[in-house]
Amino acid sequence: MPDSAIEAIIDYSINKNGNKGGVFPTSIATDETIDRAAKVTADFINAPEADEIVFGANFTSIAFQVSRAISTEWKVGDEIVVTRLDHDANVSPWIRAAEDRGVTVLHADIINGDAQIDIEMYAQLLSRKTKLVAFCAASSSIGTRTDVKTITELAHQVGAMAYVDAVAYAPHGPIDVQEWGADFVGISAYKFFGPHVGLLWGKREHLERLPAYKIRPAPDEIPGKWMNGAQPYELLAGATAAMEYLAAIGGDHPEYQDQFPQFTGRRRDMKTGMTAIEKYENGLTWKFIREMKGRSKYRLWGIVDEEKAQWRVPTIAVSRDGEKSNDMAFFLSREGNGINIWSRSVYSKSLSDRLGLEKTGGFIRVGFVHYNTNEEVDRLLDALDTYGKPPKTISTP
Repeated sequence: MPDSAIEAIIDYSINKNGNKGGVFPTSIATDETIDRAAKVTADFINAPEADEIVFGANFTSIAFQVSRAISTEWKVGDEIVVTRLDHDANVSPWIRAAEDRGVTVLHADIINGDAQIDIEMYAQLLSRKTKLVAFCAASSSIGTRTDVKTITELAHQVGAMAYVDAVAYAPHGPIDVQEWGADFVGISAYKFFGPHVGLLWGKREHLERLPAYKIRPAPDEIPGKWMNGAQPYELLAGATAAMEYLAAIGGDHPEYQDQFPQFTGRRRDMKTGMTAIEKYENGLTWKFIREMKGRSKYRLWGIVDEEKAQWRVPTIAVSRDGEKSNDMAFFLSREGNGINIWSRSVYSKSLSDRLGLEKTGGFIRVGFVHYNTNEEVDRLLDALDTYGKPPKTISTP
């Protein structure tokens, strides 16, 4: 987290710590904190209006909440589509809602090798029975990007909603929900250098029409009807500062402004900043992939063809034959390496099952971001070379 995000959390906690809706100073300051968070989030993702932004504990909790509301419009015989590529936060909420309503769940498969969604096969799953499709903008495990706009258009052609998990994409490139055209797009602030809090954008027509599960004193108007009780206000202050930090990066890179003539002010700065980040991270990603191709004991999952670079983010799954991913991650974090890396299925259970990795120890997930360096990539490569050389002493919990 940047210092500005940490300081915003502290400032709220010391000077503004009250609940919303009151007439006393700290409550008024809290209302202002919520309003500012919504406006800045709307700029970050190019939402039409700030009151279409909903806050909650995390993407998963919001998805469970919204799935219950959306599923009230389903009936027995209807169908929904989830994918093998997604984090389980965008799979299980829909499966559980479908079970409750007697709705059929179809699973969109991936293409072997690149692990991309097969668009032609995806289209064949859709029909007038389809009520919702849920998919990610980028895989949180192997970095494969999806064609959000095309999948959304296919869904809308049969009258289905599109619910997009953009959590793993948000720190790596500009988001434009209006360009994507989806019905709902969710992100998590901790992924783009803020605190742990979830943010959801939904089309006004859905947020106003759907029944929110709420307490009686909560407002009937959006966005309040979707935010029961007290929110993590101090975290919203931190998330706001994190997004403003990304806009500041854009201000430092005016060379990308011409790519966004339709935007001005903070929205332009945010798009410019995320474009600068995307360009920089691309260099780290492909340096690592090129180097890893020469290490035969390791396997990379997802897109490794640089001609398809536009279809991946710098999230890379790595496995090694005969080795448990926990052992690899434990080694990398110790032995003087100081490299903290996730292991096992990383909550992408459908994908890990599909790739056969659940039975073979899973994978480690390498994730580069804009504050990483080429020297750190080299340090990771050296550590992976060292792993497995005797004497190997691994003791994972």
